[in-house]
Amino acid sequence: MNKVVNDMLDGNGTAHNETVSELQRGHRELEAQVDERTRELTLLKARFETALRGANVYVYSQDRDLRYSWVYSPRGEAAAAELIGRTDSEILGSREHEAVIDAKRRVLATGVAEDCEVTFVAPGRKALFALHIDPTYGPDKSIDGIMCAAVDISRTRSLETEQQRLSDELASTLQRFETALRGSNVTVFTQDRDLRYTSVSNTMFGLEVDEILSRTDEDILPAESRASVVTLKREVLDQGQPTDSEIRIDLGSTVRWYDVHIEPMRDPAGAILGLTCAAVDITERKEGEAHLRLLMRELTHRSKNLLAVIQAMARQTARHSGTIEGVLEQFSARLQALATSHDLLVQESWYGASLLELVRTQLGHYLDRNGSQIAMAPVGPAETGGRPEFRPGAA
Repeated sequence: MNKVVNDMLDGNGTAHNETVSELQRGHRELEAQVDERTRELTLLKARFETALRGANVYVYSQDRDLRYSWVYSPRGEAAAAELIGRTDSEILGSREHEAVIDAKRRVLATGVAEDCEVTFVAPGRKALFALHIDPTYGPDKSIDGIMCAAVDISRTRSLETEQQRLSDELASTLQRFETALRGSNVTVFTQDRDLRYTSVSNTMFGLEVDEILSRTDEDILPAESRASVVTLKREVLDQGQPTDSEIRIDLGSTVRWYDVHIEPMRDPAGAILGLTCAAVDITERKEGEAHLRLLMRELTHRSKNLLAVIQAMARQTARHSGTIEGVLEQFSARLQALATSHDLLVQESWYGASLLELVRTQLGHYLDRNGSQIAMAPVGPAETGGRPEFRPGAA
């Protein structure tokens, strides 16, 4: 009998030990799983906080009385602890907290998330935050508070303001630049690598801007002028070096001259995207140069004629004067008379001179003295066509 009982006790003891061992194994496995989950949670929390610090984001919760119950601050735990238990009325400026509190109370009342902006002022620091507000729910599914994320957008807004200022300044500069171009005979234009016009500041080649854009030199230039212009631009694209040149554009009824400066247009990496050019219409200058050359040829011709006249005067004077003094006196007088005649031509830009004035300048000292034997008076057009007539005066 005792032997049976002992056997039964031994059997129960073995079963108990096995149960305890199994419970211990389960406990150890559970602890290992808890440790693993704890490590994962710690790593996840560290990553989350790193992301929030990098983005300068504040995350916090408030109860229905809008008291801060939990705060994450990228500035550290001490800064977060300063907010716990306080309200927006105690933290924000008087002009700021009313709008923020109204938004938060609407979320508590409606359960609809909202976004707003709020300025936070601290000693030596002023920051602008973009605030997102979400409702939080208790076990009974009722709203028990709010969860907020506040992103510091001070630098972003400052950059936006600076960008807007620079954009306005650029627009003003561009407007002045375009006004200056419109008031001048300078045209600035750009072309891509296919020599297709991508921008043009003024009319050019006798065409309006709309007639030039998106077209190529092959499309708009006459055949007589096309080859030289295209060759010049292709050299700049191939060699990558700027160049200056004068080009002649034959438009059929007219000819236009341009002084062009051509540069390669590059992207930030240095690759050539196309051309940027400035063309100055120098047609009037070219016409002026041609007219000046014509005047110089005319001056040369007239100078030769004048020298021939002077040579004839010198021979005529020498033939009828007996002494050197007489030759010099008569020759000087005749040169003076010739100079006076040229003064009349200069006054009329070499287009002619009044016969009346010519006679008066040459014979005036004979006409005005007493007892002159020369008289000059215009006669009627029926007789001489209005030309002056010269008659002997009274002896």
